[in-house]
Amino acid sequence: MRERTDYGSGFDDMALQGKVEEELKALGIPTEGVIIEKSAPFVEDLTLQDAVRPVDAGVQIHDYDAGTVCSLGFITQVTDPELGTFPGVVTAHHCTRTRGAADGDRFYQPSYSTSNYVGPEYLDSPFFTGGSCPPGSQCRYSDAALAYAFNVLHFNRGYIARTNSGIKHRPKQSKIQDHSGRRLPKSRRSGV
Repeated sequence: MRERTDYGSGFDDMALQGKVEEELKALGIPTEGVIIEKSAPFVEDLTLQDAVRPVDAGVQIHDYDAGTVCSLGFITQVTDPELGTFPGVVTAHHCTRTRGAADGDRFYQPSYSTSNYVGPEYLDSPFFTGGSCPPGSQCRYSDAALAYAFNVLHFNRGYIARTNSGIKHRPKQSKIQDHSGRRLPKSRRSGV
């Protein structure tokens, strides 16, 4: 009995069958041992640089005012005594136009377009001197800036997108845990 090996490739254009059979013969592979089937066209995976909906942490964002491209660090919920509770996104403050000052930079995912608008910069903590900061230096405790996440886009809080070949239509996601160790709930639109 001969061993059988299945390969998961097919063709959406059966006109290629003759060329494939010729190549198999040239390689010394008997064509009677091969089944050629019609399959759906190949769909390329999205990358972290594409428009990913709902928006996951880890995807590319664009600070239109600074002209920079960075990663969306994570999606959070912010409570402001004057503005109430709203969704927010955290990115690196070195990606903003003015480091150490929130001046309303506009963020988009993945690039500038009104349909890709994430929201404006909300918080970029100021630098400080003295105390634990070495003399003659300006210091911060983080490289983070916070932006409003307007509800124009749906945000997938609790997930980080990561590249993974074989996942169609969206990058694969990883669940993240909150500080208590509980698993965060899976989104209803996770696509995985």
